[in-house]
Amino acid sequence: QNNQLPTTTTTTTTAAEATHNFHPRIAFSQPSLNDFMSCEKPIWIAVRNRLISLFLQETHHDHRSSANNDNILSPDPRLQNNTSLQEQAFHPLTTTLYHLPANIGDYTDFYSSREHATNVGIMFRGKDNALQPNWLRMPIGYHGRSSSVYPSVATTSSYGVDNGGEDGGDENMSFVRRPCGQLQIDPADPKKGSTYGPSKLMDFELEVAFFVGGPTNHDNDAFDDDVNNGRKGNSYSNIGKPLTLARASDRIFGYVLMNDWSARDIQKWEYVPLGPFTAKNFATTISTWVVTPMALEPFRCEGSAGREQGGRKMNTRSSVFGTELSEGVDVGGNGGGEGGMKDDPVPLEYLRDPNYGSYDVSLTVSLQPNSSKSKPTQICQSNLKHMYWSSVQQLVHHSVTGCPMNAGDLLASGTISGKERRNFGSMLELSWKGTREIVLDGDGNGGGEVRKFLKDGDAVIMEGWCDGKEGLGRVGFGQCSGRVLPAVPFPYDCQVVVGETRQSKAKHSKKLYEDEYDKLQSELDMLEIRKAALAKEMSLIKDKMANST
Repeated sequence: QNNQLPTTTTTTTTAAEATHNFHPRIAFSQPSLNDFMSCEKPIWIAVRNRLISLFLQETHHDHRSSANNDNILSPDPRLQNNTSLQEQAFHPLTTTLYHLPANIGDYTDFYSSREHATNVGIMFRGKDNALQPNWLRMPIGYHGRSSSVYPSVATTSSYGVDNGGEDGGDENMSFVRRPCGQLQIDPADPKKGSTYGPSKLMDFELEVAFFVGGPTNHDNDAFDDDVNNGRKGNSYSNIGKPLTLARASDRIFGYVLMNDWSARDIQKWEYVPLGPFTAKNFATTISTWVVTPMALEPFRCEGSAGREQGGRKMNTRSSVFGTELSEGVDVGGNGGGEGGMKDDPVPLEYLRDPNYGSYDVSLTVSLQPNSSKSKPTQICQSNLKHMYWSSVQQLVHHSVTGCPMNAGDLLASGTISGKERRNFGSMLELSWKGTREIVLDGDGNGGGEVRKFLKDGDAVIMEGWCDGKEGLGRVGFGQCSGRVLPAVPFPYDCQVVVGETRQSKAKHSKKLYEDEYDKLQSELDMLEIRKAALAKEMSLIKDKMANST
Protein backbone atom coordinates (compact mmCIF):
# COMPACT_ATOMS: atom_id res chain seq x y z
CA GLN A 1 0.00 0.00 0.00
CA ASN A 2 3.04 2.29 0.09
CA ASN A 3 6.32 2.50 -1.75
CA GLN A 4 8.56 3.11 1.24
CA LEU A 5 11.34 0.60 1.79
CA PRO A 6 12.59 -0.27 5.27
CA THR A 7 15.94 1.13 6.34
CA THR A 8 18.09 -0.16 9.17
CA THR A 9 19.22 1.85 12.18
CA THR A 10 22.73 2.34 10.80
CA THR A 11 21.68 3.27 7.27
CA THR A 12 23.59 6.32 6.05
CA THR A 13 21.93 9.53 4.94
CA THR A 14 22.87 8.77 1.34
CA ALA A 15 21.14 5.39 1.51
CA ALA A 16 18.04 6.90 3.12
CA GLU A 17 17.82 9.52 0.38
CA ALA A 18 18.29 6.89 -2.31
CA THR A 19 15.47 4.68 -1.02
CA HIS A 20 13.19 7.69 -0.53
CA ASN A 21 13.49 8.57 -4.22
CA PHE A 22 12.99 4.97 -5.39
CA HIS A 23 9.61 4.01 -6.86
CA PRO A 24 9.13 0.21 -6.87
CA ARG A 25 5.93 0.27 -8.93
CA ILE A 26 7.79 1.98 -11.77
CA ALA A 27 11.00 -0.04 -11.52
CA PHE A 28 9.29 -3.43 -11.38
CA SER A 29 6.69 -2.77 -14.07
CA GLN A 30 9.43 -2.78 -16.73
CA PRO A 31 10.02 -5.79 -19.04
CA SER A 32 13.58 -6.16 -17.70
CA LEU A 33 15.57 -5.40 -14.53
CA ASN A 34 17.73 -2.69 -16.16
CA ASP A 35 16.07 0.20 -14.32
CA PHE A 36 16.40 -1.56 -10.98
CA MET A 37 19.99 -2.57 -11.77
CA SER A 38 20.88 1.06 -12.48
CA CYS A 39 20.01 2.05 -8.88
CA GLU A 40 22.63 2.37 -6.17
CA LYS A 41 23.46 -0.63 -3.99
CA PRO A 42 21.55 0.65 -0.89
CA ILE A 43 18.34 0.29 -2.90
CA TRP A 44 19.18 -3.30 -3.86
CA ILE A 45 19.78 -4.05 -0.18
CA ALA A 46 16.54 -2.37 0.91
CA VAL A 47 14.46 -4.28 -1.65
CA ARG A 48 16.09 -7.56 -0.63
CA ASN A 49 15.44 -6.83 3.05
CA ARG A 50 11.79 -6.06 2.29
CA LEU A 51 11.38 -9.39 0.49
CA ILE A 52 13.06 -11.26 3.35
CA SER A 53 10.81 -9.62 5.92
CA LEU A 54 7.71 -10.61 3.92
CA PHE A 55 8.70 -14.28 4.07
CA LEU A 56 10.00 -14.38 7.64
CA GLN A 57 7.97 -16.36 10.14
CA GLU A 58 7.11 -14.82 13.50
CA THR A 59 9.46 -17.28 15.21
CA HIS A 60 12.46 -15.99 13.20
CA HIS A 61 13.48 -12.95 15.24
CA ASP A 62 17.20 -13.09 14.60
CA HIS A 63 17.45 -12.73 10.80
CA ARG A 64 20.22 -10.31 9.99
CA SER A 65 19.95 -7.48 7.51
CA SER A 66 21.99 -7.53 4.31
CA ALA A 67 23.35 -4.09 5.13
CA ASN A 68 24.74 -4.84 8.56
CA ASN A 69 24.86 -8.01 10.65
CA ASP A 70 23.98 -5.96 13.74
CA ASN A 71 20.56 -5.08 12.34
CA ILE A 72 17.69 -7.49 12.82
CA LEU A 73 14.80 -7.66 10.35
CA SER A 74 11.27 -7.99 11.71
CA PRO A 75 8.70 -10.26 10.01
CA ASP A 76 6.05 -8.47 7.93
CA PRO A 77 2.92 -10.72 7.94
CA ARG A 78 0.89 -8.75 5.39
CA LEU A 79 1.62 -11.12 2.50
CA GLN A 80 1.34 -14.31 4.57
CA ASN A 81 -2.08 -13.31 5.85
CA ASN A 82 -3.50 -12.17 2.51
CA THR A 83 -4.56 -15.03 0.23
CA SER A 84 -5.77 -12.70 -2.51
CA LEU A 85 -2.43 -10.92 -2.61
CA GLN A 86 -0.59 -14.23 -2.74
CA GLU A 87 -2.59 -15.25 -5.83
CA GLN A 88 -1.45 -12.05 -7.55
CA ALA A 89 2.16 -12.24 -6.40
CA PHE A 90 3.00 -15.93 -6.98
CA HIS A 91 3.20 -17.77 -10.29
CA PRO A 92 3.77 -21.53 -10.77
CA LEU A 93 7.10 -22.38 -12.39
CA THR A 94 5.32 -24.81 -14.73
CA THR A 95 3.38 -21.96 -16.37
CA THR A 96 6.08 -19.30 -16.21
CA LEU A 97 8.01 -18.06 -19.24
CA TYR A 98 11.72 -17.45 -18.73
CA HIS A 99 13.38 -14.32 -20.06
CA LEU A 100 16.80 -12.72 -19.90
CA PRO A 101 17.02 -10.74 -16.64
CA ALA A 102 18.20 -7.63 -18.48
CA ASN A 103 18.67 -6.09 -21.89
CA ILE A 104 22.37 -6.86 -22.22
CA GLY A 105 24.18 -3.94 -23.81
CA ASP A 106 27.68 -5.40 -23.79
CA TYR A 107 29.12 -8.80 -22.97
CA THR A 108 32.74 -9.59 -22.04
CA ASP A 109 34.20 -13.02 -21.34
CA PHE A 110 37.31 -13.40 -19.18
CA TYR A 111 39.89 -16.19 -18.85
CA SER A 112 40.48 -16.12 -15.10
CA SER A 113 40.85 -19.71 -13.87
CA ARG A 114 44.55 -20.48 -13.50
CA GLU A 115 43.98 -24.21 -13.71
CA HIS A 116 41.99 -23.91 -16.94
CA ALA A 117 44.48 -21.53 -18.53
CA THR A 118 47.33 -23.85 -17.51
CA ASN A 119 45.61 -26.94 -18.93
CA VAL A 120 44.89 -25.27 -22.27
CA GLY A 121 48.40 -23.84 -22.39
CA ILE A 122 49.98 -27.25 -21.82
CA MET A 123 47.84 -28.79 -24.55
CA PHE A 124 48.79 -26.23 -27.18
CA ARG A 125 52.17 -24.82 -26.06
CA GLY A 126 53.68 -27.35 -23.67
CA LYS A 127 54.38 -27.26 -19.92
CA ASP A 128 57.23 -24.75 -20.15
CA ASN A 129 55.01 -22.06 -21.70
CA ALA A 130 51.60 -22.97 -20.32
CA LEU A 131 50.73 -19.46 -19.12
CA GLN A 132 51.48 -16.43 -21.25
CA PRO A 133 53.72 -13.83 -19.49
CA ASN A 134 50.80 -11.40 -19.03
CA TRP A 135 48.32 -13.85 -17.49
CA LEU A 136 49.40 -13.47 -13.83
CA ARG A 137 49.51 -9.68 -14.16
CA MET A 138 46.01 -8.80 -15.35
CA PRO A 139 42.61 -10.38 -16.05
CA ILE A 140 42.61 -11.50 -19.70
CA GLY A 141 39.35 -11.21 -21.63
CA TYR A 142 37.67 -10.63 -24.98
CA HIS A 143 34.46 -8.96 -26.12
CA GLY A 144 31.61 -11.28 -27.07
CA ARG A 145 28.21 -10.85 -28.69
CA SER A 146 25.28 -9.86 -26.48
CA SER A 147 22.84 -10.59 -29.33
CA SER A 148 23.40 -14.35 -28.97
CA VAL A 149 23.03 -14.57 -25.17
CA TYR A 150 19.97 -16.73 -24.53
CA PRO A 151 18.03 -17.63 -21.36
CA SER A 152 17.92 -21.17 -20.05
CA VAL A 153 14.34 -22.43 -20.15
CA ALA A 154 14.72 -25.21 -17.56
CA THR A 155 15.51 -23.80 -14.12
CA THR A 156 14.74 -26.60 -11.67
CA SER A 157 16.94 -29.46 -10.49
CA SER A 158 14.88 -32.03 -12.43
CA TYR A 159 17.23 -31.68 -15.40
CA GLY A 160 14.28 -30.49 -17.45
CA VAL A 161 13.12 -34.10 -17.90
CA ASP A 162 10.16 -35.88 -16.38
CA ASN A 163 11.06 -39.56 -16.58
CA GLY A 164 8.17 -40.68 -14.42
CA GLY A 165 5.59 -40.80 -17.18
CA GLU A 166 4.68 -43.79 -19.31
CA ASP A 167 5.64 -41.89 -22.46
CA GLY A 168 9.31 -41.91 -21.46
CA GLY A 169 9.44 -38.32 -20.30
CA ASP A 170 8.72 -34.82 -21.56
CA GLU A 171 11.21 -32.03 -21.83
CA ASN A 172 11.33 -28.31 -21.21
CA MET A 173 14.79 -27.23 -22.29
CA SER A 174 16.58 -24.58 -24.35
CA PHE A 175 18.13 -25.47 -27.70
CA VAL A 176 21.40 -24.46 -29.34
CA ARG A 177 22.24 -24.92 -33.01
CA ARG A 178 25.55 -26.57 -33.95
CA PRO A 179 27.46 -23.91 -35.88
CA CYS A 180 29.02 -24.12 -39.34
CA GLY A 181 32.19 -22.32 -40.28
CA GLN A 182 35.70 -22.60 -41.63
CA LEU A 183 37.58 -25.74 -40.66
CA GLN A 184 41.27 -26.33 -41.24
CA ILE A 185 41.86 -29.06 -43.83
CA ASP A 186 45.16 -30.27 -42.39
CA PRO A 187 46.22 -29.06 -38.92
CA ALA A 188 49.77 -30.17 -39.71
CA ASP A 189 49.91 -28.03 -42.86
CA PRO A 190 48.12 -24.64 -42.60
CA LYS A 191 48.99 -23.89 -46.23
CA LYS A 192 46.33 -26.34 -47.38
CA GLY A 193 43.76 -23.82 -46.21
CA SER A 194 40.25 -24.49 -45.00
CA THR A 195 36.91 -25.98 -45.94
CA TYR A 196 33.36 -25.16 -44.86
CA GLY A 197 31.12 -27.35 -42.75
CA PRO A 198 29.55 -28.10 -39.36
CA SER A 199 31.79 -27.99 -36.33
CA LYS A 200 32.82 -31.49 -35.26
CA LEU A 201 34.31 -30.38 -31.92
CA MET A 202 31.45 -28.58 -30.18
CA ASP A 203 32.08 -27.98 -26.49
CA PHE A 204 30.64 -26.37 -23.36
CA GLU A 205 32.41 -24.08 -20.91
CA LEU A 206 31.29 -23.95 -17.28
CA GLU A 207 31.25 -20.30 -16.18
CA VAL A 208 29.68 -17.89 -13.72
CA ALA A 209 28.81 -14.42 -15.00
CA PHE A 210 27.75 -11.23 -13.24
CA PHE A 211 25.55 -8.31 -14.21
CA VAL A 212 26.91 -4.79 -13.78
CA GLY A 213 24.67 -2.45 -11.83
CA GLY A 214 24.62 1.10 -10.54
CA PRO A 215 25.01 4.39 -12.41
CA THR A 216 27.42 4.48 -15.35
CA ASN A 217 30.96 5.50 -14.36
CA HIS A 218 30.98 8.84 -16.16
CA ASP A 219 33.84 11.28 -15.71
CA ASN A 220 32.13 14.01 -13.68
CA ASP A 221 35.18 16.25 -13.91
CA ALA A 222 34.82 16.32 -17.69
CA PHE A 223 31.09 17.04 -17.29
CA ASP A 224 31.77 19.93 -14.90
CA ASP A 225 34.37 21.30 -17.29
CA ASP A 226 31.81 21.25 -20.12
CA VAL A 227 29.24 23.10 -18.00
CA ASN A 228 31.72 25.68 -16.75
CA ASN A 229 32.80 26.44 -20.29
CA GLY A 230 29.31 26.59 -21.71
CA ARG A 231 29.61 23.36 -23.74
CA LYS A 232 26.17 21.93 -23.11
CA GLY A 233 25.60 18.45 -24.53
CA ASN A 234 29.25 18.03 -25.46
CA SER A 235 30.09 14.39 -26.04
CA TYR A 236 33.05 14.69 -23.66
CA SER A 237 30.60 14.82 -20.75
CA ASN A 238 29.71 11.16 -21.42
CA ILE A 239 33.21 9.73 -21.34
CA GLY A 240 33.93 7.05 -18.76
CA LYS A 241 36.09 7.07 -15.66
CA PRO A 242 38.14 4.17 -14.21
CA LEU A 243 36.52 2.38 -11.28
CA THR A 244 38.36 1.86 -8.02
CA LEU A 245 38.23 -1.50 -6.23
CA ALA A 246 35.92 -0.06 -3.58
CA ARG A 247 33.55 1.42 -6.15
CA ALA A 248 33.60 -1.68 -8.35
CA SER A 249 32.49 -3.91 -5.48
CA ASP A 250 29.30 -1.82 -5.26
CA ARG A 251 28.69 -2.17 -9.00
CA ILE A 252 28.20 -5.95 -9.05
CA PHE A 253 24.44 -6.50 -9.13
CA GLY A 254 24.35 -10.29 -9.11
CA TYR A 255 25.54 -13.60 -10.53
CA VAL A 256 24.18 -16.21 -12.96
CA LEU A 257 25.40 -19.54 -14.31
CA MET A 258 26.69 -19.45 -17.86
CA ASN A 259 27.53 -21.91 -20.65
CA ASP A 260 29.91 -20.38 -23.17
CA TRP A 261 29.26 -22.79 -26.05
CA SER A 262 32.40 -23.22 -28.17
CA ALA A 263 33.35 -24.72 -31.54
CA ARG A 264 36.93 -25.87 -30.93
CA ASP A 265 37.83 -26.70 -34.54
CA ILE A 266 36.56 -23.34 -35.80
CA GLN A 267 38.34 -21.64 -32.91
CA LYS A 268 41.68 -23.33 -33.63
CA TRP A 269 41.73 -22.05 -37.22
CA GLU A 270 40.58 -18.48 -36.53
CA TYR A 271 41.94 -17.44 -33.13
CA VAL A 272 45.39 -16.29 -34.32
CA PRO A 273 46.08 -13.39 -34.07
CA LEU A 274 43.03 -11.69 -32.49
CA GLY A 275 41.41 -14.44 -30.43
CA PRO A 276 37.97 -16.15 -30.61
CA PHE A 277 35.40 -14.90 -33.10
CA THR A 278 32.77 -17.07 -34.82
CA ALA A 279 33.71 -20.06 -32.66
CA LYS A 280 32.07 -18.27 -29.72
CA ASN A 281 29.49 -15.88 -31.14
CA PHE A 282 26.74 -18.37 -32.08
CA ALA A 283 25.33 -19.00 -28.58
CA THR A 284 25.79 -18.27 -24.89
CA THR A 285 23.26 -19.60 -22.37
CA ILE A 286 22.68 -18.13 -18.89
CA SER A 287 20.43 -19.07 -16.00
CA THR A 288 17.55 -16.68 -15.42
CA TRP A 289 17.74 -16.29 -11.62
CA VAL A 290 20.17 -13.58 -10.46
CA VAL A 291 21.87 -14.28 -7.11
CA THR A 292 22.96 -11.13 -5.29
CA PRO A 293 26.37 -10.63 -3.65
CA MET A 294 24.49 -10.09 -0.37
CA ALA A 295 23.16 -13.65 -0.55
CA LEU A 296 26.64 -15.00 -1.31
CA GLU A 297 28.54 -13.00 1.31
CA PRO A 298 28.15 -15.64 4.09
CA PHE A 299 29.90 -18.09 1.73
CA ARG A 300 32.90 -15.91 1.08
CA CYS A 301 36.21 -17.78 0.91
CA GLU A 302 39.78 -17.54 -0.38
CA GLY A 303 40.47 -17.45 -4.10
CA SER A 304 42.78 -19.89 -5.83
CA ALA A 305 45.79 -17.72 -4.95
CA GLY A 306 45.05 -17.98 -1.23
CA ARG A 307 44.48 -14.97 1.00
CA GLU A 308 46.31 -12.65 -1.37
CA GLN A 309 47.94 -12.69 -4.78
CA GLY A 310 51.69 -12.65 -5.23
CA GLY A 311 54.58 -14.24 -3.37
CA ARG A 312 53.33 -17.82 -3.69
CA LYS A 313 55.14 -20.46 -5.71
CA MET A 314 53.01 -22.60 -7.99
CA ASN A 315 52.29 -26.05 -6.60
CA THR A 316 54.65 -28.14 -8.71
CA ARG A 317 52.57 -31.25 -8.21
CA SER A 318 49.34 -29.85 -9.59
CA SER A 319 47.77 -32.55 -11.72
CA VAL A 320 46.79 -31.88 -15.29
CA PHE A 321 44.78 -34.78 -16.70
CA GLY A 322 47.04 -37.65 -15.85
CA THR A 323 50.20 -35.54 -15.90
CA GLU A 324 52.05 -34.35 -12.81
CA LEU A 325 54.33 -31.38 -13.25
CA SER A 326 57.91 -32.25 -12.42
CA GLU A 327 59.89 -30.33 -9.82
CA GLY A 328 61.28 -27.07 -11.16
CA VAL A 329 58.71 -26.60 -13.92
CA ASP A 330 57.36 -23.07 -14.02
CA VAL A 331 53.88 -23.35 -15.52
CA GLY A 332 53.61 -19.58 -15.38
CA GLY A 333 56.28 -19.20 -18.02
CA ASN A 334 58.31 -16.89 -15.79
CA GLY A 335 61.58 -18.83 -15.97
CA GLY A 336 64.51 -18.59 -13.57
CA GLY A 337 64.12 -18.44 -9.82
CA GLU A 338 64.64 -21.20 -7.34
CA GLY A 339 64.56 -24.55 -9.12
CA GLY A 340 63.21 -22.89 -12.27
CA MET A 341 60.32 -21.24 -10.40
CA LYS A 342 59.54 -17.68 -9.40
CA ASP A 343 57.03 -16.28 -6.96
CA ASP A 344 53.75 -15.13 -8.46
CA PRO A 345 53.92 -11.41 -9.26
CA VAL A 346 52.08 -8.99 -7.00
CA PRO A 347 49.33 -7.24 -9.00
CA LEU A 348 49.71 -3.56 -9.82
CA GLU A 349 48.24 -1.24 -7.23
CA TYR A 350 44.92 -0.64 -8.98
CA LEU A 351 44.30 -4.44 -8.96
CA ARG A 352 45.69 -5.13 -5.47
CA ASP A 353 42.53 -6.01 -3.55
CA PRO A 354 42.78 -6.01 0.28
CA ASN A 355 39.52 -8.01 0.28
CA TYR A 356 40.72 -10.52 -2.32
CA GLY A 357 38.67 -13.69 -2.38
CA SER A 358 35.81 -15.59 -3.97
CA TYR A 359 32.64 -17.47 -3.01
CA ASP A 360 32.25 -21.15 -2.15
CA VAL A 361 29.77 -22.00 -4.91
CA SER A 362 29.51 -25.67 -5.86
CA LEU A 363 29.17 -26.15 -9.63
CA THR A 364 28.28 -29.26 -11.60
CA VAL A 365 27.89 -30.20 -15.25
CA SER A 366 25.85 -33.19 -16.40
CA LEU A 367 25.48 -34.56 -19.93
CA GLN A 368 22.41 -36.36 -21.25
CA PRO A 369 22.33 -38.00 -24.70
CA ASN A 370 19.26 -37.65 -26.91
CA SER A 371 17.49 -40.66 -25.46
CA SER A 372 14.50 -40.81 -23.14
CA LYS A 373 16.05 -43.83 -21.37
CA SER A 374 19.38 -42.16 -20.72
CA LYS A 375 19.71 -40.28 -17.47
CA PRO A 376 22.13 -37.37 -17.13
CA THR A 377 25.69 -38.25 -16.17
CA GLN A 378 27.56 -35.81 -13.97
CA ILE A 379 30.91 -35.24 -15.68
CA CYS A 380 32.23 -32.21 -13.80
CA GLN A 381 32.34 -30.94 -10.21
CA SER A 382 33.94 -27.54 -9.85
CA ASN A 383 33.69 -24.45 -7.66
CA LEU A 384 33.78 -20.68 -8.08
CA LYS A 385 36.60 -20.52 -5.53
CA HIS A 386 38.96 -21.83 -8.24
CA MET A 387 39.10 -18.32 -9.75
CA TYR A 388 42.47 -16.55 -9.67
CA TRP A 389 41.12 -13.13 -10.74
CA SER A 390 38.01 -12.04 -8.85
CA SER A 391 34.88 -10.41 -10.27
CA VAL A 392 35.83 -7.09 -8.70
CA GLN A 393 39.29 -7.20 -10.30
CA GLN A 394 37.72 -8.07 -13.67
CA LEU A 395 35.42 -5.06 -13.48
CA VAL A 396 38.21 -2.72 -12.35
CA HIS A 397 40.52 -3.82 -15.16
CA HIS A 398 37.70 -3.54 -17.72
CA SER A 399 37.21 0.12 -16.77
CA VAL A 400 40.90 1.03 -16.30
CA THR A 401 41.01 2.82 -19.66
CA GLY A 402 37.86 4.80 -18.89
CA CYS A 403 35.46 2.32 -20.50
CA PRO A 404 31.87 3.17 -19.43
CA MET A 405 30.24 0.23 -17.66
CA ASN A 406 26.45 0.30 -17.92
CA ALA A 407 23.74 -1.39 -15.89
CA GLY A 408 22.89 -4.66 -17.59
CA ASP A 409 26.37 -5.31 -18.98
CA LEU A 410 27.36 -8.96 -18.59
CA LEU A 411 30.88 -10.04 -17.55
CA ALA A 412 31.78 -13.74 -17.43
CA SER A 413 34.43 -15.57 -15.45
CA GLY A 414 35.84 -17.80 -18.15
CA THR A 415 35.93 -21.59 -17.81
CA ILE A 416 36.16 -22.61 -14.14
CA SER A 417 38.46 -25.60 -13.62
CA GLY A 418 40.11 -27.00 -10.51
CA LYS A 419 43.23 -29.08 -9.93
CA GLU A 420 41.65 -32.53 -10.21
CA ARG A 421 40.41 -34.24 -13.35
CA ARG A 422 36.81 -34.17 -12.14
CA ASN A 423 37.07 -30.39 -11.71
CA PHE A 424 37.73 -29.62 -15.39
CA GLY A 425 35.05 -27.28 -16.77
CA SER A 426 35.14 -28.16 -20.49
CA MET A 427 35.23 -31.23 -22.69
CA LEU A 428 38.46 -29.97 -24.20
CA GLU A 429 40.05 -30.62 -20.81
CA LEU A 430 37.98 -33.65 -19.80
CA SER A 431 38.94 -35.46 -23.02
CA TRP A 432 42.37 -33.81 -22.98
CA LYS A 433 42.11 -32.47 -26.53
CA GLY A 434 40.21 -35.56 -27.72
CA THR A 435 42.73 -38.16 -26.52
CA ARG A 436 40.53 -39.59 -23.74
CA GLU A 437 36.95 -40.81 -23.68
CA ILE A 438 34.26 -39.58 -21.30
CA VAL A 439 32.07 -42.56 -20.35
CA LEU A 440 28.40 -41.86 -19.65
CA ASP A 441 26.27 -43.88 -17.24
CA GLY A 442 23.68 -45.05 -19.75
CA ASP A 443 20.58 -46.80 -18.38
CA GLY A 444 22.32 -47.99 -15.21
CA ASN A 445 22.96 -51.46 -16.61
CA GLY A 446 26.31 -50.66 -18.19
CA GLY A 447 26.99 -50.01 -21.84
CA GLY A 448 26.92 -46.23 -21.52
CA GLU A 449 27.85 -44.05 -24.48
CA VAL A 450 31.22 -42.35 -24.73
CA ARG A 451 32.05 -38.78 -25.69
CA LYS A 452 35.05 -36.66 -26.53
CA PHE A 453 33.01 -33.66 -27.67
CA LEU A 454 29.27 -32.97 -27.92
CA LYS A 455 27.06 -34.83 -30.38
CA ASP A 456 23.76 -33.67 -31.85
CA GLY A 457 20.98 -34.24 -29.34
CA ASP A 458 23.25 -34.01 -26.30
CA ALA A 459 21.94 -31.90 -23.43
CA VAL A 460 24.32 -30.02 -21.13
CA ILE A 461 22.92 -29.27 -17.65
CA MET A 462 24.76 -26.89 -15.32
CA GLU A 463 23.78 -26.26 -11.70
CA GLY A 464 25.22 -24.19 -8.88
CA TRP A 465 24.51 -23.70 -5.18
CA CYS A 466 25.91 -22.72 -1.77
CA ASP A 467 25.23 -24.67 1.41
CA GLY A 468 26.95 -26.28 4.35
CA LYS A 469 27.07 -23.16 6.54
CA GLU A 470 25.53 -23.78 9.95
CA GLY A 471 22.35 -21.80 10.44
CA LEU A 472 22.07 -20.88 6.76
CA GLY A 473 19.86 -22.42 4.12
CA ARG A 474 20.79 -23.39 0.60
CA VAL A 475 21.33 -20.61 -1.94
CA GLY A 476 20.56 -21.95 -5.43
CA PHE A 477 21.24 -20.55 -8.89
CA GLY A 478 18.60 -22.59 -10.71
CA GLN A 479 19.73 -24.35 -13.85
CA CYS A 480 21.59 -23.45 -17.03
CA SER A 481 20.82 -26.05 -19.69
CA GLY A 482 20.61 -26.54 -23.42
CA ARG A 483 20.35 -29.31 -26.01
CA VAL A 484 22.35 -29.34 -29.23
CA LEU A 485 20.42 -29.16 -32.51
CA PRO A 486 21.98 -30.35 -35.78
CA ALA A 487 23.72 -27.80 -37.99
CA VAL A 488 21.97 -26.23 -40.98
CA PRO A 489 24.35 -26.28 -43.98
CA PHE A 490 24.87 -23.14 -46.02
CA PRO A 491 22.64 -22.90 -49.16
CA TYR A 492 25.53 -23.67 -51.48
CA ASP A 493 28.06 -26.47 -51.52
CA CYS A 494 31.56 -25.12 -50.93
CA GLN A 495 32.92 -28.19 -49.23
CA VAL A 496 34.29 -29.85 -52.39
CA VAL A 497 38.01 -29.05 -52.48
CA VAL A 498 39.95 -28.28 -55.63
CA GLY A 499 41.40 -31.30 -57.47
CA GLU A 500 38.63 -33.83 -56.82
CA THR A 501 37.57 -36.07 -59.67
CA ARG A 502 33.99 -36.18 -60.89
CA GLN A 503 33.52 -39.56 -59.19
CA SER A 504 34.88 -38.33 -55.85
CA LYS A 505 32.66 -35.25 -56.10
CA ALA A 506 29.60 -37.44 -56.62
CA LYS A 507 30.59 -39.61 -53.67
CA HIS A 508 31.18 -36.50 -51.59
CA SER A 509 27.78 -35.04 -52.54
CA LYS A 510 26.00 -38.31 -51.68
CA LYS A 511 27.62 -38.29 -48.25
CA LEU A 512 26.49 -34.69 -47.74
CA TYR A 513 22.91 -35.61 -48.60
CA GLU A 514 23.03 -38.58 -46.21
CA ASP A 515 24.42 -36.41 -43.43
CA GLU A 516 21.81 -33.74 -44.05
CA TYR A 517 19.03 -36.36 -44.01
CA ASP A 518 20.27 -37.75 -40.68
CA LYS A 519 20.47 -34.28 -39.19
CA LEU A 520 16.94 -33.39 -40.30
CA GLN A 521 15.67 -36.68 -38.86
CA SER A 522 17.38 -35.91 -35.55
CA GLU A 523 15.87 -32.43 -35.53
CA LEU A 524 12.44 -33.89 -36.26
CA ASP A 525 12.80 -36.26 -33.31
CA MET A 526 13.69 -33.35 -31.03
CA LEU A 527 10.72 -31.34 -32.28
CA GLU A 528 8.47 -34.26 -31.33
CA ILE A 529 9.94 -34.17 -27.82
CA ARG A 530 9.29 -30.43 -27.63
CA LYS A 531 5.76 -30.90 -28.98
CA ALA A 532 5.00 -33.42 -26.23
CA ALA A 533 6.36 -31.04 -23.58
CA LEU A 534 4.19 -28.16 -24.87
CA ALA A 535 1.14 -30.42 -24.92
CA LYS A 536 1.73 -31.36 -21.30
CA GLU A 537 2.17 -27.71 -20.33
CA MET A 538 -1.04 -26.73 -22.15
CA SER A 539 -2.87 -29.53 -20.32
CA LEU A 540 -1.68 -28.18 -16.96
CA ILE A 541 -2.87 -24.67 -17.86
CA LYS A 542 -6.21 -26.07 -19.03
CA ASP A 543 -6.67 -27.84 -15.69
CA LYS A 544 -5.87 -24.65 -13.80
CA MET A 545 -8.38 -22.72 -15.93
CA ALA A 546 -11.06 -25.29 -15.17
CA ASN A 547 -10.36 -25.14 -11.42
CA SER A 548 -10.16 -21.37 -11.22
CA THR A 549 -13.16 -19.33 -10.16
